[in-house]
Amino acid sequence: MSSLPQAPAASAAAHAELPVVLRHAVQMSEIDQMGHMNVQFYVQKSVLAAWVQWAQLGFAHDSWRTPPALQEQHIRFLAELLPGTPFYICGGEVAQSDASQLVLYQELRHSLTHAPCATFTSRWQCADAKGAAAWPAALRKQMPRWRTPIPPHGQARGIMLAPPRTSASRAEAERLGMTTSWLGVLLPAQCDAQSQILDWSYMALISDAIPNLLAQAQKFDPGAEVQKKRGGAALEYRLVYRARAEAGAALCLHSGLRTLGRKTYNWVHWLCDIASGRALATVEAVAVNIDLQARKSLAMDDAQRAALAPLCNDALSV
Repeated sequence: MSSLPQAPAASAAAHAELPVVLRHAVQMSEIDQMGHMNVQFYVQKSVLAAWVQWAQLGFAHDSWRTPPALQEQHIRFLAELLPGTPFYICGGEVAQSDASQLVLYQELRHSLTHAPCATFTSRWQCADAKGAAAWPAALRKQMPRWRTPIPPHGQARGIMLAPPRTSASRAEAERLGMTTSWLGVLLPAQCDAQSQILDWSYMALISDAIPNLLAQAQKFDPGAEVQKKRGGAALEYRLVYRARAEAGAALCLHSGLRTLGRKTYNWVHWLCDIASGRALATVEAVAVNIDLQARKSLAMDDAQRAALAPLCNDALSV
């Protein structure tokens, strides 16, 4: 399994003219308990923007026999998106792409200030009934005009983009001592018209697991902490999409702490199918505590660090 490229950095001018491929505004239904747009909707906007871009090149969603599949994604969260915030996404192709894979770089920018609020580097796989297939020549011919390097603010910072582990499973998660942070059934609303899990539903399940994970790992109630104006926010994510699930499948999420920084936590999550034991996605996230009133990150106190340090396991990875 290949990994995302570490592309050379670019100047602002090098990517300023990327085409706009999505314009939305943050809806109240997309806001979570921290008062900002939930991480699952960042993934949703990125995926929708990719489909808009391909449609602009003559390849609308319904024209594919087998739609391209999202294989891996790296996300940097640079600024909060609050209710009502207008934004747009622009994007292009990163030069490192082979015949069956396309690597896209996208920026989510504020519509008024044009400041980047999030970045996405995503690897998409083209496939047919027999497996991996070359992207349509007509599409590949047009993409170079939107080619872009990855700017410094889109580069990985707190996560290493090494090749993903060759395998992952529920049994391996249990052997590594990972915590069961979510347990449930994949709902039809979390799936597409073919009853397959939506790309952003992986992130939705991880987001739903965080309060239980913190309750188990840190022995406090995140809901009560929100009332005290203390919460958390993601700074960076890497998601490796390994397999699909259908509506009604029983799933579990295994989570573990990989490392601690002065302010940051690196959590690793494996979403697994209970029946088969296979991993559907392996994920690493960098998160911080935040003051919900000042909207600023908070350093860990000594008690938090003492409680979490014994849980660190550097054998965890995506």
